[in-house]
Amino acid sequence: MERSHSPEPYLSPDPTHRPPSPAPSRLSVESAVSPHSLNDYDAPRPTPLQATRAIKIEVHRKLTWWDVASLIINKMIGTGIFTGPPMILLYTGKKSSALWIWAGGFVYILISMTLYLEFSRKLPYTGGELVYLDEILPKPALLSYTCYALYFVCIYTTATNSMQFARQVIIAATSDTDIHDQRVMRFIAVVISTVICLLLYFSTATGRRLNRYLAWLKIGLMISVFMAGAIKAGKAPAHDINASPSLRGHSSSATALLQVLFSFQGWENATLVAGEIPDHQTLRKGFIRAVWIVGVLYILINIVYCYAIPWEPDGTMVLQYVPLFFGNSDRAKQAWAILTAFSAVGSMISVTYTCVRVKQTIAWANILPWSSFWRTSAPVRSKEPKDAIEMQGLLSQTTGDDGESIPTLRTGAPQGGIALHWLACVFYISVSSVISEVTEAILFSGLLLTYGHAIVGSEFGLQKCFQPHVLQLILQHSCYRPFLSKI
Repeated sequence: MERSHSPEPYLSPDPTHRPPSPAPSRLSVESAVSPHSLNDYDAPRPTPLQATRAIKIEVHRKLTWWDVASLIINKMIGTGIFTGPPMILLYTGKKSSALWIWAGGFVYILISMTLYLEFSRKLPYTGGELVYLDEILPKPALLSYTCYALYFVCIYTTATNSMQFARQVIIAATSDTDIHDQRVMRFIAVVISTVICLLLYFSTATGRRLNRYLAWLKIGLMISVFMAGAIKAGKAPAHDINASPSLRGHSSSATALLQVLFSFQGWENATLVAGEIPDHQTLRKGFIRAVWIVGVLYILINIVYCYAIPWEPDGTMVLQYVPLFFGNSDRAKQAWAILTAFSAVGSMISVTYTCVRVKQTIAWANILPWSSFWRTSAPVRSKEPKDAIEMQGLLSQTTGDDGESIPTLRTGAPQGGIALHWLACVFYISVSSVISEVTEAILFSGLLLTYGHAIVGSEFGLQKCFQPHVLQLILQHSCYRPFLSKI
């Protein structure tokens, strides 16, 4: 199966003259092209990917800039910031070096954000990296698309967050940090995963509302941690900011940087549903504000952590540092467990909201078994189309801003994507039972996701830096012009 593919027009300054989207489904209020070619039966029959590019799907979930910011904040603020600072110090062996690595990671995220914003401006379609990779790696045909699609469907889950939620619930209920029966933890994890999926199936609006509220909760939580740490540092500061413990082993700045990037993971979350965002300005506003809010809070918390918590005599650091900021009492530990559980729920809602739509989009390309089911939406009609061509028969004609007829399909919640996501979560929750150590079992699926994303990001970065048309895209961005003018 071959398809015409010319990436240069997508990256041209004038977005009105680019060809249809490479995404297999576009959930967008704006339509870049007219699908009249689908009705031209003298033309060659389009492939599944080409056929679905021209379809405008009318959605009622038009995201605001705070919805965009909440999707990013809820995914970025997870467990990484609460477990990362002591681990970074153990890897670097020096507090000042750890702070520089956190600052370097933040700069890396800001540069990546700039590039993704530019790609999302030229390719404003649901799918994010799925669309970008398909553009910059067009040959062999569909190879990059299929590889990323399989990675996303099989590994992109919320199993780690659901098990972390279950663990914190048990700690809050028993005041015991040791999990004696992992079966109870896994049962709670399956229950919360099911509740989140059902919530987004029956009421997407409620899910978005909770996503916004929990984003405010996480910001307030981070501010309270910073203030408590600042108070502790002011009362009893640690005077070892430039000291290196004598009992330290070899340091690994590269490993520390990877841990920092893991803590920042989630900054690209909103680009996965760019097709549901009314315009690029809305995405840009929410994207930039969310990344800056989280990044600045991360840096501030690490500063107060380094000044408030001294090195242990054996050259280690206290891993559970947040309860120390609040007195380290049993009540403080229970309260922190409850807040961490709420934080995990926010991450689950944010990730589930975005990834179920991408998984439904992937199903439209017919590269998955039983794709006809995975691409279904909530029952708003008696019949679902078998393929993109048959979908044309279910489209109602509306008129665009230019007076041209545009096909429109009303759709409900992505029930196929939700079902696929739920099955993957339950699978990873179940198979992690072979791991006896609780922390390793919880992190199993999360580490798979991190490693997979690192591989995808490396390939994406290499391609977008060395392909001429992508270099042209980057060089056109206004933030690079002051530097280029000096070269």
